[in-house]
Amino acid sequence: MLQGVLEWYADPANWQGEDGLLNRLVEHSLLTVTATLVAALVGLPIALWLGHVGKGGVLAINISNVGRAVPTFAVLLLLALGPVGSAYFGPYGRAGAATLVALVLFALPPIITNAYVGMREVDRDTVEAARGRIVTLGFVRQDVPQVVGGALVIAVIALLLEVALVGVQSLIDPVARARRTAAAVARSQRSVTESM
Repeated sequence: MLQGVLEWYADPANWQGEDGLLNRLVEHSLLTVTATLVAALVGLPIALWLGHVGKGGVLAINISNVGRAVPTFAVLLLLALGPVGSAYFGPYGRAGAATLVALVLFALPPIITNAYVGMREVDRDTVEAARGRIVTLGFVRQDVPQVVGGALVIAVIALLLEVALVGVQSLIDPVARARRTAAAVARSQRSVTESM
């Protein structure tokens, strides 16, 4: 059996042409990336809005869970036989439109559920702490210098925090530590060699 698989891989006819493995790989990749992007563009705004307002989330999660219970192949078959059809859809291949719609429909439930739950699980104190009071007050008062000044302070704090975290990461990262140790050993060996 293994020999047959290896022979199949070795046959150039299986890699080329419209039915070749490379063409199918491109179709699959296009379908996956496109479906994920479309589902995210549709599902994330809905879930984030529902999570922000805190209403309708239970309904959205229940609808998403019902969507997960439907067999993917059945939806794909209905779409291919129905209005979307099984014709070629450009680089997406035969029944590409039906496959794309089915993949989007099945990508929406986990995106909506997880984004909604993520929004609802954010600690309220964290949300409150994230409001830049100086900046928001400046917007309310239409005080441009206050808004810009507050934004600059926030930017400087963010940059300092980033530098500090990068420093901590370089200190505790075992790979970086090993590289520094190897570089130090190499330098000491060179200096010993040069001194001889």
